[in-house]
Amino acid sequence: AGAVLRALAVDDRSGLSDAQWQVVRRTGTAHLIAISGLQITLAAGGGFVLCRWLCGALWARRQDYLVLRAAWFAACLAACAYTAIAGAGVPSARAAVMVVCAAAAALHGRRALGLDTLLA
Repeated sequence: AGAVLRALAVDDRSGLSDAQWQVVRRTGTAHLIAISGLQITLAAGGGFVLCRWLCGALWARRQDYLVLRAAWFAACLAACAYTAIAGAGVPSARAAVMVVCAAAAALHGRRALGLDTLLA
């Protein structure tokens, strides 16, 4: 069970046996083991929400801008940390870079419109 959890959490497939790989391939769940942008953005979102909740509870309401800055920083930190733990493959590194770009845009007051986001 530990090898399967490691594979699911950080894409460490070294502990999986051939029989486990056959089960994963037969059931069509191999995509769950690969780290993708979804996992990176979930980590970033978790960091953002947790930091915003903690900072909002500690700081006064008049400092909303500081709370948002801290939350975006936590999101970037969580995305980069998870990417590093997962081995910094191309898909996860690309997702981490896009989280940082989204944070920079949000902190500079830019709105993410459909075509602009696609072009970025």
